[in-house]
Amino acid sequence: LHGWLYALIPPFDQMRASSRLVLLMDFALAALAAQGLEALRHDPAARAAVARLLRPTVLLFLVMVAVALPLAYHAVLTMQAGDPPIFQRAANATQALVTFALLGGAALLLLGLAARAQLRGGALALAAIALLVLDLFSLGSGMDVGRSDPTATYRNPAALAFLREQGGINRIEAPGDVWPLWQPDSALLHGLY
Repeated sequence: LHGWLYALIPPFDQMRASSRLVLLMDFALAALAAQGLEALRHDPAARAAVARLLRPTVLLFLVMVAVALPLAYHAVLTMQAGDPPIFQRAANATQALVTFALLGGAALLLLGLAARAQLRGGALALAAIALLVLDLFSLGSGMDVGRSDPTATYRNPAALAFLREQGGINRIEAPGDVWPLWQPDSALLHGLY
């Protein structure tokens, strides 16, 4: 989507860090999912619409998984004796595909039960929350497990003393190879211009 937005909507070609749009998109998707869950809980017309769309969606999902999983496992098996980083990428992609198949299947099952009114109200909400918690905790539990102090590179007394001695308006350039010593926004933290 970013390429289309960049080409078609004038302000997007001026965006400095377009990856920050992920936060807005994630929030919008969460809000839409909550609105859809609320409609499934209370609106028979919404349940009927989901029921109509569910069969082709499940069929597409099953075909996609039936084609992709064997290909992914074939790639892993044929790359075992090859280059270790490439093998690791194939193994990671296969694991991600299996996770997608399991969580996607569970979500489709949940939608099917909701569309047939076999799961309603609070039970539907609890099942959706349980699936969401399983998704977030199983996939995010090993992320960002660093033990180092993330604020250490903001403390550099010698550089700070030098910059304070300069006085006036200065521009501080912090290229990537300097980041272990001085973070780009350290000036803001220490009250420098």
